[in-house]
Amino acid sequence: MPEDKETKNVPTAEVRRRNWVLAIRDAFLAPTLKQKEAQGRFFHTLSAACIIGATTVIFTEAEVTAYIAFRVAALIAVGVLPFTVGSILSKGE
Repeated sequence: MPEDKETKNVPTAEVRRRNWVLAIRDAFLAPTLKQKEAQGRFFHTLSAACIIGATTVIFTEAEVTAYIAFRVAALIAVGVLPFTVGSILSKGE
């Protein structure tokens, strides 16, 4: 493996750590198409969990109160955001 000026005198563990940090940074700042699609699927999964949670609350509570209605509305509202982000990331461009 060729050595460059930055890693010539740096211990191997430090080089590995630096490579991991760079890889993680690149995954968020300049994701590949496959990474965007995976992130889109993740956000869609979060959205589905919110909608399923809202449905579960509706069918498990004995009586509907203002607090229960707020919980359901909040879960649905919070579910819309990851659905939208997931749709943007899953465009496939």
